Amino acid sequence: MNAGSSLIDARPHVLPSQTTRIATALGTAFVTISRDSAHQPMEVFVSVGKAGSETFAAAEALGRLVSLALRLDSSVPRSARAREIASQLTRIGATVNVSGPPSIAEALSRVMLADLEESLQTAPKGTVASRTAQVAETPSSETPIFNLESLAPKTVQGRKPMATPTVPLSPTLLAAAEHLAEQLALAGPVAAYQLAKARMNGDAHARGLLERLSAAQSDVRLRQSSGGVTQPDLDSLRALQGEVQSNAVITQYARTQQEALAYLPQINQEISELIGVDFASLAGPASC
Repeated sequence: MNAGSSLIDARPHVLPSQTTRIATALGTAFVTISRDSAHQPMEVFVSVGKAGSETFAAAEALGRLVSLALRLDSSVPRSARAREIASQLTRIGATVNVSGPPSIAEALSRVMLADLEESLQTAPKGTVASRTAQVAETPSSETPIFNLESLAPKTVQGRKPMATPTVPLSPTLLAAAEHLAEQLALAGPVAAYQLAKARMNGDAHARGLLERLSAAQSDVRLRQSSGGVTQPDLDSLRALQGEVQSNAVITQYARTQQEALAYLPQINQEISELIGVDFASLAGPASC
């Protein structure tokens, strides 16, 4: 990658990174994601197969292109770019059996999304870490098209929030926080999400489709554990997924939720730059 270009952000000499091992249809992949000083994803390296093979070259090229998109000079936060890239890579592949390993593109999408979720819940890591992917358990055709719950970060599984003393907010700061909340509610992406959410909650047919899809996915997973999945079961699930994805109310909710998720980190970034600390990490639940 040509780091001398003015269009590409300079790479620091040292970057903290994390490597994930995940099975793919073409062999085991090792995905390394490096982060900048603001804990935003900056580089992605993908390694699959033997050096010199076409599979290895294609995987390396995919990582280089993702890294280029993340390092380009842009006002869009890297985390938002990473989420959009991951959404573009999902459901790519020719695997017919939902229990089979994903394509390299789908595997990279899962790792990136899992890494983004983890980054919302944990403080920046100062050393290189390695972990075995837990994201390979969900079949690619079962990947939900959106998250149904709130936008708030979740507590890291297995970790309890660390008790910290609370400092009462001054009246001035409380008023400023309330004003920020009011303005956020009026902001385009958040307002559109709230409207789409209200429409979906009021649409019995859309809610029924989601309930049927959730039940069908659970049934297929149960059948997979006992080896009793049949082709008609898979065809029925895919047909139901297609019906959900063609429902305008549901797809609008999914789209506006993702846009709101991509918008809020920009607010965190602005606050972080104003106060000189990583606001998003400090505002999340502390853990030990």
